[in-house]
Amino acid sequence: MTRDIDLTDQDIWVAVQFSHIDQQATLGCDPGPAVEDGDWILNGGGWQTLRGLSAEVNINWNIRAILTP
Repeated sequence: MTRDIDLTDQDIWVAVQFSHIDQQATLGCDPGPAVEDGDWILNGGGWQTLRGLSAEVNINWNIRAILTP
């Protein structure tokens, strides 16, 4: 999906939505350590960090966005 947006001095958030019939790997992650706001997931209708789901998780999602002028 392509949509023009105005960029300001605020943070830019990128999200990915997907669904599967079976258990499959979709997103990659780095080995960590987690940085603030690098591990959000929509879980049961609300947003939370993976660290909030499991203290053993210490990663960041690998999601790339391309911005063009």
